[in-house]
Amino acid sequence: MHDGMNLREFALSNQWVTVDNLHVRQLSGRVFRHCPVARRVDYDDYGRAFYNLKHFAAVGIVEEYTQSLGRFANALGWDTLPPVVRENARDHPGLDELDPATLEMIKHRNVYDFSLYHHYLRAYRGVGT
Repeated sequence: MHDGMNLREFALSNQWVTVDNLHVRQLSGRVFRHCPVARRVDYDDYGRAFYNLKHFAAVGIVEEYTQSLGRFANALGWDTLPPVVRENARDHPGLDELDPATLEMIKHRNVYDFSLYHHYLRAYRGVGT
């Protein structure tokens, strides 16, 4: 972690925008680059991110990276897939190794990111949304 912080301390800090719904921040078009966090993400930002994603040619899921590349290839008219390179393929603790209270706090603090992710994961896998 940063400056000797444990995961819980880092996730509760307001020093970095990465600890508060980073994906919704980016996808909403309202990046809020202010550090420390000057404004929390809200439902309007979530709605804007959701709306913006509907206009993407394709959406991929990082856990299904190779399959996602195939979707991008189809959507963008690629004849061949680029090589699959696994950057940042370090071992990290699994979710089952995290303190449950810390994991719940992170989910609560990033509720809009989790909601957006699960919506697109269901859509990606063809499950009704």
